[in-house]
Amino acid sequence: LGRIDDSYRYYSNANEIFRDLKDTFGIAYSYCGLANATRMKGDFKGSLKYFKKAKLYYKKIGDKVSFAYTLWGEGTAFKMMKNLKDAKDDFWAAQKLFKETKDERGIAYCELSLGELEFLNGRRQNASALFKEALKKARVFSFGVEVKYAEILIHALKTAKDFPFNLP
Repeated sequence: LGRIDDSYRYYSNANEIFRDLKDTFGIAYSYCGLANATRMKGDFKGSLKYFKKAKLYYKKIGDKVSFAYTLWGEGTAFKMMKNLKDAKDDFWAAQKLFKETKDERGIAYCELSLGELEFLNGRRQNASALFKEALKKARVFSFGVEVKYAEILIHALKTAKDFPFNLP
């Protein structure tokens, strides 16, 4: 938790500097950093205000990739709050942008996250298909973290015990 607190302070200081400089990308990036640090501290609801601000600034400058990752992060916060409808909406919107920008890692993130939602909704076969698709993609592009997480989810799906719902 100490590192997360350090991260929060870093992004908070950076946000202040970027706002003074009127650096729109820096403001958006630091808000997203604040959102992720807040989410990782377990304050999912608190993270939403930062994700919202980050989205506004990314939209302002037309940064579709960063906007998509912000949607994914926001969707993850919604998922952790058990707000599955808003999570699904964010993951679908993020996936659409990732496909448009050809960001394969982002697509894999969304497949994993949508698979988790399928599992939570009792659709194990759909979850399995999404996890396997994400694993295939992650292996092709050598996305180590995503490969490992997909393997963990596939294994957990078979045992249906402690299902880890929080990709770092």
